[in-house]
Amino acid sequence: MRKFNRAILLRLKELYFTTWLLFVVVAIFLLGSLFGFILPRPAYGWVWNDVLVSGGALDQIHPQVAYAGGGNLMIVWENRDSGSGDIYGLIQAGGQSGSPFPICTAQGDQRYPQVVWNGSNYFVVWEDTRGGNADIYGSRVSVTGTTGTVLDNPPSSSGGGGGGVPLCSASGDQLQPSLVWNSQDRQYLIVWQDHRIEPAKIYGLRLTEGMQSLDGPASSGGLLIARSGGTNPSVAWNGANYLVVWEYQTSASSCDIYGGRVSSSGQVIDDAPLLISGGEGLRYNPAVASDGRDFLVIWDIHPQNEYSDVAGMLVSADGLPDSRGEFPIAEYQWNQLNPSVIWCENHYLVAWKDTRNGKVDIYFVRLSSAGSFLDSQTKFSAINACIVGSSLLDSPVAIARRTDSGEYVIIWEEVGSPPTRSNTFDIYSQRYQATAPPVLSWTGEANYQNSGVNPAIGPAGTSFEFRVKYSSLGNLPPQKAQVWIDQDDDGVYSINPANSLMDKIINLTPEPGNNYIQGVIYKAMTTLELAGDGKLNYRFVFSDGTNEATGEPAKSHQILVGNSPASLEWMGTDGYESDGVNPNSAPGGTTFTFMVRYRDLENDPPSVAEVWVDLNRDNNYDQDEKFPMQAVNTQSFSAGRGYQKSISCLYLPDSTTSAGAINIKYRFNFTSGHTPIGGEPSSDHFFSLTPYRSVPVLSWVSEAGFVQGVRLKGSEAGGGSYEFQVCYQDQDNDPALIREVWIDENADGTFSQEEKHIMEELTSSDTVVSDGKIYRLLIDLSSSAAGDEIRYRFVFSDGKNIATGEPFLTLAKLPASLSVYLTWTGQPGYTQDGVNPDSGPAQSLFQFQVRYVNEHDFPPKIKKLWIDLNNDGQYQGGELYDLEELDPLDMDYGDGKIYTKSVSITPQLTLPANLNYRFIFQDIYSEEAAGEPAQGLRTVLILATTDAPLDPNTTNQQPQDPNQPTKPGDVPPPSSSNDVPREIKSTQGGCFIRSLLF
Repeated sequence: MRKFNRAILLRLKELYFTTWLLFVVVAIFLLGSLFGFILPRPAYGWVWNDVLVSGGALDQIHPQVAYAGGGNLMIVWENRDSGSGDIYGLIQAGGQSGSPFPICTAQGDQRYPQVVWNGSNYFVVWEDTRGGNADIYGSRVSVTGTTGTVLDNPPSSSGGGGGGVPLCSASGDQLQPSLVWNSQDRQYLIVWQDHRIEPAKIYGLRLTEGMQSLDGPASSGGLLIARSGGTNPSVAWNGANYLVVWEYQTSASSCDIYGGRVSSSGQVIDDAPLLISGGEGLRYNPAVASDGRDFLVIWDIHPQNEYSDVAGMLVSADGLPDSRGEFPIAEYQWNQLNPSVIWCENHYLVAWKDTRNGKVDIYFVRLSSAGSFLDSQTKFSAINACIVGSSLLDSPVAIARRTDSGEYVIIWEEVGSPPTRSNTFDIYSQRYQATAPPVLSWTGEANYQNSGVNPAIGPAGTSFEFRVKYSSLGNLPPQKAQVWIDQDDDGVYSINPANSLMDKIINLTPEPGNNYIQGVIYKAMTTLELAGDGKLNYRFVFSDGTNEATGEPAKSHQILVGNSPASLEWMGTDGYESDGVNPNSAPGGTTFTFMVRYRDLENDPPSVAEVWVDLNRDNNYDQDEKFPMQAVNTQSFSAGRGYQKSISCLYLPDSTTSAGAINIKYRFNFTSGHTPIGGEPSSDHFFSLTPYRSVPVLSWVSEAGFVQGVRLKGSEAGGGSYEFQVCYQDQDNDPALIREVWIDENADGTFSQEEKHIMEELTSSDTVVSDGKIYRLLIDLSSSAAGDEIRYRFVFSDGKNIATGEPFLTLAKLPASLSVYLTWTGQPGYTQDGVNPDSGPAQSLFQFQVRYVNEHDFPPKIKKLWIDLNNDGQYQGGELYDLEELDPLDMDYGDGKIYTKSVSITPQLTLPANLNYRFIFQDIYSEEAAGEPAQGLRTVLILATTDAPLDPNTTNQQPQDPNQPTKPGDVPPPSSSNDVPREIKSTQGGCFIRSLLF
């Protein structure tokens, strides 16, 4: 639910300032009238008169709006004239507004409506308590002119109530719906805050265009999206997947913003939620929109219970928060809160409630798809407020964009005009017309992605074509449309009759097509002559009569005019019409063939002919990622000779949980002499790799003495013989064709070929890898001068995919000494952690086990188990338990001794809850034991006594039959047993894969 109580407190604090602020405003206005100055106009004009949408006897609140194109839109809101909430709507079409009409007037409260347009009808959903608990209801609304017709259980005209059908009526409350339309798959996704199991979770439901559920019946259906908990969700669609965002209260002083992606087939893509913004401070009211590829997530934040600001974060289509982090959108005195965001053809529009003036106003600002502010007056609001007076703080602003006129439509609730309407809220709207400067951009056509001229290199006398896109938010045509060319190469754009070569100012002509809001392409052809070094500057100059156009094309760029130009071109043959690789997408292990045409008008061959492929996806082209190309025909260079290179690429997953398509960057690098050759193929392009069947997985072995896959065999500190072991598992039973451990023996940060060591099978007779197979390497590193700075990682492949898992993703540090350490016992139920079972009801018994190893054969002085009962990360009374010997007669600590403790756990948290635990050991000389069990990386799930386990994979199976043979270091397949919110970080920067090629 929206933070209504907090909003009331904020308003009480702010009303004190209203009187003196009005006095100041009146004084400034009078002074301006006396002395002849006026306040500057903002970057946007507006319709000054508010339009009353609905003004009933009682409150009209929580409006939302959907745009249908052609100037047509629908406004919905909560009408409380009956004493409880009803859902009403109003249609605007053809410049006319219809009358408010009921959508739902059932018993109980109907609240927080949401509305979208699907190309044929509007679809409205809301919170509905007609059945006692709050459920999610909805209905389609058809439109004829300005008349709306409720299609699904229309409300009774005789006053009996009704309207809408149940979409989710599960037990408990379903609250705060959010809604998006997926035009590609012709389906809706509704998300909401669900209380069928406490604490509240985030659920979703996909519906067909005809309102048929794709995710189970209304009484019990839905997709569980945020298993660990969440409230107040919002959802957007980017053409490939949905992104759902929500609040997650972690403590009284910390509320974080999380997200998760959902496919159109109903798969929750992210097993663990994506941490978008977290840490100290309270973050509320997330909202999300997409530019068709990536997402912008916004929220309001209350740092340390101070006044609130609005912040945002870009999230990629892969679900990765932008590496630049979150950024402020509105940082000003008093409060900025309850933001909304929409995508408007070529920019985002963000709006919020704002109390900087001592009352509640509405501010908004435009952002580019890259998150940069398009309005230069201030970083937080380039658009001055519409003066709302006393808008309701706990409700977001409803916003829409009219593509026919370029206007923004703003809908809000406001206290009505006194004296009769001074204590109730009405619905108002305003239209804002953008008058921001026009914008120039590259057309994005072939050969024009990153420049405005083709060819980019040509001999003197060549005919060059210039093309650019002009866009105007106000739909204003250009009064000036020119390209300026520094033909005399003197560094300035000027017409000098004394020069034999004068600069050129060429008028461009438009191509028929889109309106100016969507962008119109302008073009011109001209011939150019050689001057100076042949590198001539050009720029595009446009104006709408008031403002000069901005954008990258308005800056100076370069074209090369010379006597012996060379260029790169696409081959134009099948599979190579508009790029240089075939296929464009294929599974790992596929051979990709790269082709390009090199042309030199003076028939000179290239001095360098290469294709660069960023195989390790670190956004750099390393030396071993630059591949020489061979000519494929004997055409003359002046006619254009083709070059080719075939490369087999292995699939490289992003993380242990990601196995989707990945993009690989490539470009062609040709030079003539020492001059790089230009053309579209010389810029970056992409092809994609998908997994070949299942991706193999590496995991650590659990045998005694191994920490992160290695144990010290020699006795010398800082050197000696090491044994490496790792477990390789492939569900398709594909063997490991690459099985290596890479050891940076000289600690130079890279792995040379001599530092890549082949591992051997621990058991050669074992031919089954679907259940895990152990590989080992014995190596003497005593001669290494790097000491304890040696790092290593495991690299395996089935010939198609690089194996994922922690041993691959972790660039581990080689231990100089392993004299005291802890390991998992390896017994049934304890192969990958130290507790059995992994989950169970509160106050039931949990058995903990760990192996203590001391190569000096010293016993432990301290042997403790710590269970963080309140998950605060601090040791407290009642959280430490003394461990007991499993076998008191075992006095050999060198090969490991097992300690155990049986504990009845009663958490100090709301259930269910994941509790962290760790083991703490010190020997008699106070040397603290290392190893994974000491790091606190594992959790135990405590359920309420009436709860069933959330996921059957989160509980241990029955103890294994001791007569059943097991593999050394046998481990179960990876699972998502630790289902708690966590931050997802890209691992690409840590990958040292260079050229794992066949």
